[in-house]
Amino acid sequence: MQKKNFLALVQIVIMISVMGALTVVYADEGADEGVPSAFVEGISYDFGTVLERINVIHDFVIKNKGDADLEIVKVRTG
Repeated sequence: MQKKNFLALVQIVIMISVMGALTVVYADEGADEGVPSAFVEGISYDFGTVLERINVIHDFVIKNKGDADLEIVKVRTG
């Protein structure tokens, strides 16, 4: 039973790490005209207590607050 809980915890940590890695390719507060500016509200999420065999999902929304197209060219885990 502890092994299953450990595996579920590892899956959660991996998912959170992947989502945290989506932090910004271009981040520029007060972006000039013609410059992309990525904004991610909340780069982490606390799932709280998760029961065994329950999949948990959280969507992280990336918004472009700049004037140019935002291109995410590489995502890596943290």
